[in-house]
Amino acid sequence: MLTDGSTQSVGVALTADGHGKDVVLAGREVFGFCGGAALLRTDELRAVGGVPAGFFCYYEDTDTAWRLRLAGHR
Repeated sequence: MLTDGSTQSVGVALTADGHGKDVVLAGREVFGFCGGAALLRTDELRAVGGVPAGFFCYYEDTDTAWRLRLAGHR
């Protein structure tokens, strides 16, 4: 949540070229989670290779969401 009380992100959507972007409207389907606020099952996360440290601050959540989706998760 932002300082003015508005929602910063309810998850991640994909742009036409496959990059991640924040989804700010609740009720829309999201592609993945926002890495700053997510609870994930440890065994499922490990099964897809964990969260990639190489991205550091951006796109680690989008990359992880891609791998989880490819493994059949929603």
